[in-house]
Amino acid sequence: MASNHTQHYELSQWQATDEVVRTDFNADNAKIDAALHGLVEASAKYGNCRLYTTTYTGTGTYGTSNPTRLTFPSKPCLVMIGAATGSSASLIQGQTSASASGSSLMVTWSGSGVSWYAAGSAAAQLNASGTKYYVVALLNAGE
Repeated sequence: MASNHTQHYELSQWQATDEVVRTDFNADNAKIDAALHGLVEASAKYGNCRLYTTTYTGTGTYGTSNPTRLTFPSKPCLVMIGAATGSSASLIQGQTSASASGSSLMVTWSGSGVSWYAAGSAAAQLNASGTKYYVVALLNAGE
């Protein structure tokens, strides 16, 4: 019988001196099967995701009156934006604020689009003039 077990699923961790017991292997397989089935069930409610990439070039505008907007072919679940300069942000569906380059972004989601703004500067808003920004998004393929 295994004397040690994993932290999260209590799977057997065999030591050289442990007696090997078939029932331990069967119990571990049942735990793994149940955990995998739970993942499949949980992910089914989100539908299939599709990876989408694009770029945009900053215009230099910022603030409440000049939000940066992106529209996607379908509803995004997650949007990651980055520039070669190192500034970046991750926007998660439903959140109303995020952080980029140490600044706070105010985020608005609408259908298949997202917009955001920062009060401090165009760079803080990920919209510095002439800067190329890279976008990776997970889109809900079920919508």
